[in-house]
Amino acid sequence: MGEGESRARRLRAAAVPYLLLLPAIIALAAVSLYPTIDGIRASLHRFRYARDVGYTGADNFVVIYGDALFWQAMATTALFTVCTVAIETVLRAAGRPLRPVEIWAELRAAGRQGDPKMEVQVTTYDLWKRGRIDKVDRGLYVAKAGAQR
Repeated sequence: MGEGESRARRLRAAAVPYLLLLPAIIALAAVSLYPTIDGIRASLHRFRYARDVGYTGADNFVVIYGDALFWQAMATTALFTVCTVAIETVLRAAGRPLRPVEIWAELRAAGRQGDPKMEVQVTTYDLWKRGRIDKVDRGLYVAKAGAQR
């Protein structure tokens, strides 16, 4: 009984840290899982002026994956991420971290003219030219009534 008792005591002692972490794990799961599940649910619905107007299924994905502008934005994001990580890794190894503004300057110096603000402006202008949005005021746009999604 002495050996079985000490084994049970060791198991209880080993479980204590996990039991102490359990409330934090539950809180983190609640805070991260709910938005994830709600985002998935929202991606399968159509919204008009922040109101759910019905279930669309995979139509939203078909529209976005068929849009060349989406893939251009994804390529820009991937390029920025790869370059940022590479540059920051090299500079961090050299002992100097780099700010995002400096990273964009490095990308421009390397011939990449991308800029996050410029990407948004180009995207907005493209949507306006395609007739998907209307300009209401300086910098304010709204979805065009009856525009093709």
